[in-house]
Amino acid sequence: MFDLPLTVDRESPEPLGAQLAGRLRAALRDGLLVAGERLPSGRALAAALGVSRTVVTEAYGQLYAEGWLEGRHGSGTYVTEIVPVPRPVWEGPEPHEPVAPDGVIDLRPGASWTGGLNDPAWRRAWR
Repeated sequence: MFDLPLTVDRESPEPLGAQLAGRLRAALRDGLLVAGERLPSGRALAAALGVSRTVVTEAYGQLYAEGWLEGRHGSGTYVTEIVPVPRPVWEGPEPHEPVAPDGVIDLRPGASWTGGLNDPAWRRAWR
């Protein structure tokens, strides 16, 4: 069933839930856990590691959110059939903002329009 040498380091500043999630994620990436495989219950894994169920729930919750795990009601927690592909981190230059054609006003929240500041009527109004 589930035979992985999982451990957590209580001396590490990293939270136990994050450590467990990281180790499970590494096992998933390395193919040690395969699609469709059932993971132990939170209570069983917590007892095996000597941690609280909250730690396991936190780790499982993170992996659910990332798409690695799925829960089947009344059956348990399983490795998903479709393993998510991590998105690459952008390391290139900052992308350029598209420039709106003349006469078009950008109505996105937070966008400022300074085109009218050079208008003579605007300048007269502020004198």
